[in-house]
Amino acid sequence: MQKFDEYKRWLVSEIGFEGMLNLPRLGKIDLRMSAWIMRKVKVKSRTIVIDKERVLLFAPEDFHKIFGVPCGNRVVRGRDGEINNTTIEFMKQTIGMNASPAHNLKAAENFITRDISEESSKIEKDCFQISFVIFVMGYVLSPSTKHEYMTIDFWGALANLN
Repeated sequence: MQKFDEYKRWLVSEIGFEGMLNLPRLGKIDLRMSAWIMRKVKVKSRTIVIDKERVLLFAPEDFHKIFGVPCGNRVVRGRDGEINNTTIEFMKQTIGMNASPAHNLKAAENFITRDISEESSKIEKDCFQISFVIFVMGYVLSPSTKHEYMTIDFWGALANLN
């Protein structure tokens, strides 16, 4: 992300994820630590429960302030996040993720490193933005303990951009 040219940075800002471009580059992130933190998140109460005495309250706006990602009233999991298998397969095929049986992040990473410019097709630009969100979710915001593997629970929000 640090090597993105101005046009790629503009595409990222168009989807509201420009805050991710300001994060420092981290060599290796301990995925077990990230997974541990994510297991401590209690979505309904909007808390991170470390133990009985240490409970951190947070709001969607806090997440927006820290990571610079969109904050709105859509529920990514649930009605707004529903997605059918045909759409999943189309998205995977379009960004080159269909070659792997697992939800492999390498395809998204490869797509965001492609040359994208103002002359690129609309589908290439859209796929760059979708791949960027998949990359950020899989490596930063919702990592798995398996390196380069991700959940697709949020893909419905990618397919339904309204």
